[in-house]
Amino acid sequence: MREIPDFSKFWATGYDDAFYGKGLLPFCMRQSHKLLEKRFSENDYFENIVEIGSGVGYHLDFVRCKFSNYTMLDSNTFVIQKLKSKYSNNAKISIKEIMGGGAFFRQFF
Repeated sequence: MREIPDFSKFWATGYDDAFYGKGLLPFCMRQSHKLLEKRFSENDYFENIVEIGSGVGYHLDFVRCKFSNYTMLDSNTFVIQKLKSKYSNNAKISIKEIMGGGAFFRQFF
């Protein structure tokens, strides 16, 4: 049986630099967040927003609409801890750890 590498620490520590530092990939990532939110404005309202695979929460910075609750879901324990630390004082933000990532794929190998 082939072992699947554990990338959990990379996603928690190297993700910021790889995807949101400097260079072409970070530029494209920021543009994709902007593009996803382009159709919404501060006049739009959603009771609940759920972001699946939220990573360290970068998309929230690009959300333009108003909301009552923004739920971030991720399967990485390190990322969840980082999110809880970052948003612990925000009553509108919910953070939940879900099963996924490597745990999901390991069942097939």
